[in-house]
Amino acid sequence: MRGLIGAGLLLIAHSVLAKSYVGVGVIDAKFHAIEFDRYYESDSNQLKQVKFGYSDKGKVEFFGDLGINTDNEVQDFALGLLLDGTLVQVEKVKLSGRILDENTDAQLGSYDNDYFRIDILKKPDYAGFALGVAYQEYAVPKLYKYNDAGTTLYLQDDATDVQSIGFGVHYDPVRNFALNGFDFERGIISFKNDWYISSSTIFSVGKVTTSDAPELTQFNQNGESKVFPGMQGNYELGWMIGQFGSGFSYVVNVGYHLRASFFMDKPGEFDAKEGEILFDPPYTIIHGPTIGFAASF
Repeated sequence: MRGLIGAGLLLIAHSVLAKSYVGVGVIDAKFHAIEFDRYYESDSNQLKQVKFGYSDKGKVEFFGDLGINTDNEVQDFALGLLLDGTLVQVEKVKLSGRILDENTDAQLGSYDNDYFRIDILKKPDYAGFALGVAYQEYAVPKLYKYNDAGTTLYLQDDATDVQSIGFGVHYDPVRNFALNGFDFERGIISFKNDWYISSSTIFSVGKVTTSDAPELTQFNQNGESKVFPGMQGNYELGWMIGQFGSGFSYVVNVGYHLRASFFMDKPGEFDAKEGEILFDPPYTIIHGPTIGFAASF
């Protein structure tokens, strides 16, 4: 499990129309996957999360989250810049942990990879929706079936590489209410005590490539690649209570978040051809509870 402990950074607004945005929160996130006789356990990282943002209610807006570990190093980050109608967001997250035997919990290996994503979006409308393109690149552990002269072997890759690009829609009701006082069902309101769902859905094409892990290299299956259609999504469902005003706004939210990445392969393929791996795409799921507080002024 990953613990993220938030702390706000105050930004000084330079215009009476400008708004600063700060937030604190706790997020537990676990990378989830079970394959054949093993499962993957995420590292536990105690991180302090610093959230900040600034908007002049016009052409310029920037915001970000920094995850700082116990060695005071920036381990995870997300940064965004809105300039003249275009929103650019960059995110980097560490994905690391252990590969464990499902029956005995004995360690079979480990993984230490990065997740990188960049979004280029049209400026969000007043309801908070934004359309645009997204590129992501990351690596995850993956177990492959290999046909060795009719005998099935399982080859472990600790860093299967995924690169994808696609088009989709983004929506963040918590941040949008704190900045604009907007509710999707009721329009502009001063107080909200209701459920919420935030989402980011991308339809994409991805290239998946095996690494040079020893088990793959032994059977000349390193560097193999294949292209798949897919979908990536970040979703959060929860309850929020907030007050919006011209001088000060706040939102408290409790929910559960899910980040998932899926690619689609030909149906009905369950066995590898002789001398090859069954190249099925990895399914990436990161999930956990979240609680937070955000304010703008």
